[in-house]
Amino acid sequence: MAGRKRMSATFKLGQNMHLLSCTALLMITLITLAYNFNPLPASTVRHQPLPVQVHHKRSEAQPRQEPKPLQIKTQVRKPARKPNSENILCIFAGRWDFLRINFAYIYRSLRKNGGVLDKVYYYMMMYDNQTLSKLTELTQTANNILGKRVFQLRFRNRAKDTSARPVPKGTFEGFLYEVFNDVAKHPERKYFKMDDDIVYIHPGTFRQLIEQQNTSECFIHFANIGGANWRCSYIHQEMGIYDNEAINPKKLKFQFSRDGLPKCGWKSAECAAVAMEAFFYHYQNKSLEKLLFDGRYLTPERARFSINFLLMDSNLIDIKAMMESGPILTSDEHWLTVVYSRKVKKPNCVVGRAFVVHFSYFTTLGEINKHDFLPRFETIAYDLVKELPEALQTSLAFNQTLGS
Repeated sequence: MAGRKRMSATFKLGQNMHLLSCTALLMITLITLAYNFNPLPASTVRHQPLPVQVHHKRSEAQPRQEPKPLQIKTQVRKPARKPNSENILCIFAGRWDFLRINFAYIYRSLRKNGGVLDKVYYYMMMYDNQTLSKLTELTQTANNILGKRVFQLRFRNRAKDTSARPVPKGTFEGFLYEVFNDVAKHPERKYFKMDDDIVYIHPGTFRQLIEQQNTSECFIHFANIGGANWRCSYIHQEMGIYDNEAINPKKLKFQFSRDGLPKCGWKSAECAAVAMEAFFYHYQNKSLEKLLFDGRYLTPERARFSINFLLMDSNLIDIKAMMESGPILTSDEHWLTVVYSRKVKKPNCVVGRAFVVHFSYFTTLGEINKHDFLPRFETIAYDLVKELPEALQTSLAFNQTLGS
């Protein structure tokens, strides 16, 4: 009995320490925000009324409805690049099988190569020693070629094993706070948050997120995410993408779910495979434009959104809303897109021509890996890899896996 009491006390102590840690991280971030700038909170700014098609708050007595058909905003916002500003990609890493595929897309997107990215930060989590070794070699080689430290690895605790699930508590939220902290210190910068298993990035995606940013209309700006992203899959369904029998022979229907966890769209590997096949079908037929759309798609229903690829800058900082939201306790995604996003008036939106492909949710990864999807993405990426400097090609070793 005494042993059980001690175990219970230890468990409660661990919970309390996690809560205190999250609260401390939030307070440090908020203090930094307040010190660096004091913007009028978004929740108190007078905005122009949202368009009539936006869903208004329903009373509990009213039944929940699915979002109305595809509604697109087309006003283009030109980028206003401030002096000394930088655009920084933050990748929550790292699994080498995916990182080696998306590297060439990222390298193409550097400012030196005609893109808009100035730096790339790898926030190291869920990595093993092999990934650390290969990624270190790759980034050092790239920096030597570029003549400056563009690619950087960031750690919270290098001694802690984060290679397997569940990831230690505080890992994801700690890194999200770190990004917010950087945003507060450098409000002139723009940051992109990206999952490590983004396996395709359409030309101009980063530029589109900047140029289509409309802070009077949208709060968070997400990429148009193919593959595993339930909300974008639902948009693509509205666009008729899955009506094609060659893509969806069983006529599966992606579901809408405010909690962001629908069976067809999050849990079902069969539905995930359909979303993948949609990309490959249109890529092979040179018709990827079918998956893209102009402008922005508003998501006023405030459902949970998978944070696979998004733009982050000082426009996301609302100190009053952050204080009301409290610390991140269970999920950085839930906190950002549900708890925090519902404290501000503007809905989140999807930028239609900022197109990427996310490989898989953890719920479907085992089944998805039974398909040949990853080698197919590798083959597509190889067209870019062949254009890289020879030293980078050697580090990525595509010729070994593709047998060429």
